Amino acid sequence: MPFFSYDVPHSCGPDPKICCQFDFSRLPGGGMYCPWGAAPQIIDSSNVKERSELLLDQYKKKAQIYRSNVVLAPLGDDFTYETTFETQHQFDNYEAIMEYVNSHKELNAEIKFGTLKDYFTAVAERQGGVSGESIPDIPSLGGDFFTYADGKNHYWSGYFTSRPFLKHMDRELAAHLRAAEIIFSLAHSYNVHHNTFPGKVLYQKMLIART
Repeated sequence: MPFFSYDVPHSCGPDPKICCQFDFSRLPGGGMYCPWGAAPQIIDSSNVKERSELLLDQYKKKAQIYRSNVVLAPLGDDFTYETTFETQHQFDNYEAIMEYVNSHKELNAEIKFGTLKDYFTAVAERQGGVSGESIPDIPSLGGDFFTYADGKNHYWSGYFTSRPFLKHMDRELAAHLRAAEIIFSLAHSYNVHHNTFPGKVLYQKMLIART
C-alpha cells in the first residue's frame, strides 16, 4: 500500500485519522482505539450520508495515484478477524456504507467486497482486457519481493517461502519440548521427596533444548 502500511488506518486513503474511523474493530468494546483522536462511529440512518462521503473522498484521493479508477482498500491485516465483535462490526457497517453509495448514482462510485482476483479482474476490464486475462499495457513486476522494510531498519525476509522444512521442524520440536516440560513438572511434583528422581539432570537438558 502506498501510505505506510496495509492495515485499515493506512489503506483507505492518505489520511490515517480519517481511515482509522472506518476500522470498526476500534469501536468501544473492541479493545483498540484510534491514536489520531477520532473514533469510529456505528453507521446508521443519521450519519450514513456523511460517513459514506467522507470515506469515498479518501478512496478518490487514493485513486489519483493509480492508472485505474479501481481502488483496492484492504479491510484487515495479519492480526484481524480474531473475534466475533470485529468481524460482525466490520461487515455490518461496511455493508451499510456500500448500500448507500451504490444506491446513489450521483456519487459516481460503486463499493463492494472482493478478493484480490476480483480486483485484478476489474482492473483488466477497465483497461480494455477480458475478464480473467492479464492487464494490457500496464507494466508488472515479478520475482521475490523479500526483503522489504515497513519502517526504518524494520526488514522482513523469508516470511512465507524460505526454509519451509526448517520452520516445520522448529514447530515440531517446540511441541515436543512443551510436552516434555509438562511431563517434567508433573513427574517432579509426584517425586519431589524422592532422591531417585533425576530432576536436576532433566532440567538442565530442557534448558539446553530451549537454546
